[in-house]
Amino acid sequence: MSGPGATILAAFGPVFLMIALGWGARASGHLPHTLWAGVNALNYRLLLPAILFTTLLSADLSTSGAATVAAASATGSILMAALALGVARLLGAPHSAAAPLVGVATLWNVVLVMAVSARLIGPEADDALAAAVAAGVITGTLLVVALFAYAGRQGAVRRIAADPVVLATLAGVLASMSGISPPTVILDALGSLGAGALAVILLSIGAGLDFATLRGRLAVLASGALMRSLVGPAVFTALGFSFGLSGPALAVMMLAGAAPGAAYLYAMTAEFKGETGLAAGMITLSVIFSAVTMPLIALAALAR
Repeated sequence: MSGPGATILAAFGPVFLMIALGWGARASGHLPHTLWAGVNALNYRLLLPAILFTTLLSADLSTSGAATVAAASATGSILMAALALGVARLLGAPHSAAAPLVGVATLWNVVLVMAVSARLIGPEADDALAAAVAAGVITGTLLVVALFAYAGRQGAVRRIAADPVVLATLAGVLASMSGISPPTVILDALGSLGAGALAVILLSIGAGLDFATLRGRLAVLASGALMRSLVGPAVFTALGFSFGLSGPALAVMMLAGAAPGAAYLYAMTAEFKGETGLAAGMITLSVIFSAVTMPLIALAALAR
């Protein structure tokens, strides 16, 4: 088998196989169900921040091209949050349900996009990917944390200031832009942590798939997943063209728009004592939808 189909299979096959393996390990009881709550917290507080920091540190974010991708990504996060909030209001969803709906629509799974981009595009997309991740994570997380804080009547500023994902992303951007990096021994440790973290996070995405949470409130569940898997690709692709992107940068934007909801949204929801079942259901459904839509968007990106 050769051609674009083989390229897509080679890029997505191992990634989704890892996700399926994580689901199988959890569903079969081979690993205790209670283990995954701790793994999710580990991903959110340590592994994902390590990946984000090392990825951003090694990227060149000082170019005009990176700035353009960052602006497009941040705009995408703002538009998706606004659209999702509008959908939540049309559905009459309470604040406790609106927060995870906006979260799954706004926060895309950066680790999945990193894994697919590395296989599909290669290192020439690294700087554009880092710029999209930095802007998307910072803008999206700020918006979603503020909404969660409002829904739970908690202090948004304090929560944002303590968010490990935002802090790691900001630290990576500052280190990259300033040219000041930590000592080699720390970088080596973070690099080793990040290398192992990729597999763990992909497995935990699968382990987090909870089909039992799909029962009830189908309109809210489907709305969040469809916003991420169908509206997201349209918004991010349109923004890519609007900002004059092409080649790897445009492909990165298209993949980001089509990616499922970020797995760490579940941990964020738990941190705010929100509706974790609803968050898990929307993330699960977005992964299912994205397993179909993301390869199709990738085919379109390769054809550009």
